[in-house]
Amino acid sequence: MRLHVSYRSIWLGGKKGGEDVRAKNPYPPASTPQFEIRKMTMILVVLCLLVVHCLADTATTANPVATATPGQFIGYRNASNTQSLRDLGFMGRLGNTWILSFGDQLGTLKRDNYDPNTGNGACQTLTGRDGGGIQSDDPLAYADINTTTIFGNCQNVPQAGYWCPLVKGDQDNEGLGITNVVDINGTHGAIWTLPTLQPGCSTPCPAGAGLAVVSFDGQGIPRCSRPFGKTTWTVNEPTWGQLGAINATTNGIEYVYVYANGYNNNKQINSVVAARVPKTQAFQLGSYEYYQGNGVWNETRIYINQLSSASPQNLGLIAGQGGIFYSNYYKRFIYITNGQGVSDGDSIYQFYAVAAQNPWGPWSNRVNLFSIDTSKQLPHYNNGLPASYGGFPMPKFFSVDGKTIYFSFTYVAFYEGVVKVLFK
Repeated sequence: MRLHVSYRSIWLGGKKGGEDVRAKNPYPPASTPQFEIRKMTMILVVLCLLVVHCLADTATTANPVATATPGQFIGYRNASNTQSLRDLGFMGRLGNTWILSFGDQLGTLKRDNYDPNTGNGACQTLTGRDGGGIQSDDPLAYADINTTTIFGNCQNVPQAGYWCPLVKGDQDNEGLGITNVVDINGTHGAIWTLPTLQPGCSTPCPAGAGLAVVSFDGQGIPRCSRPFGKTTWTVNEPTWGQLGAINATTNGIEYVYVYANGYNNNKQINSVVAARVPKTQAFQLGSYEYYQGNGVWNETRIYINQLSSASPQNLGLIAGQGGIFYSNYYKRFIYITNGQGVSDGDSIYQFYAVAAQNPWGPWSNRVNLFSIDTSKQLPHYNNGLPASYGGFPMPKFFSVDGKTIYFSFTYVAFYEGVVKVLFK
């Protein structure tokens, strides 16, 4: 929202002797007391409008989101052609194909003999890297894009293979996360890559952020390439794409908006930041703009050591990893997240929605979408690390009017739950 007020556009008088004096003289004589009163009134009006404008850019707004019934857990999502356990699972569309982007492949279940009470029947893999899947018409089923049988002690067991290739600078002990595919021209899409040094390293442990290209003409399988190398943003910058990305039109220009967390020195989330690029220039790295606060976007890059909850770049959105979509039902951008990684005492088993009219906010207060019933909806995990995170929209399954949505979440980096939500 931008406010432009011209003194010449505000007239507090009227007509003189039946003649509209504005045609001859835009200002009444400055020497009269009446004019001085009108001038002061006009200044006060302008100041009030400016205050309203500033508050509109920074204040938390009301959240229109409401659920008709509590979110319904419908089950766990699995691949139809492998037995790999998966992490994350952003959903994006390229052309008419819905693609899933996975952050890790942390293990493989021998499902025929897996015992959920003991955890027995799982073999070990060492593949903390990305993967891709093609979503089927069943929200609980997809097909892994690349398959293999070579990892860890799971040989001869169908497993998911890497999707995005290794490039110069990648290390054997390094993971690679990827975010949702954003359609650029129908056959090429953009994803953001998050190389992560894992061994001996606490979360988050980024090595920077990169940009990759997904190519798919509807034949064969979608291909991922990394023509820009390992990273395009340094380890001192936000891990762009970590919180998803979305196409959105602003002032007649179609942009790709990309989101990331900021962290303090203790690696705790303290902010959410945004970048954007015209969609047609998504692969031109010099075309990215970064949100500086108060409605200002420019090419000044953001660095982690600049950020705090009070930083003007902070969108005021409390969020762990999750995803954003545009709601046809509420005519708002909605971000789904939970309390994981947020030091505000929230339950890590609850998922929330926040809403905004613009992709950068201001964001509303939070509304609960779904609470995990830990006695029923969580499988056995034998090393006792309870954690759920994510909240990734599954727009392939949204109703046309947007009243019904689906989202997925991850539990302990192994299991992907799917939730159906009916809005009120």
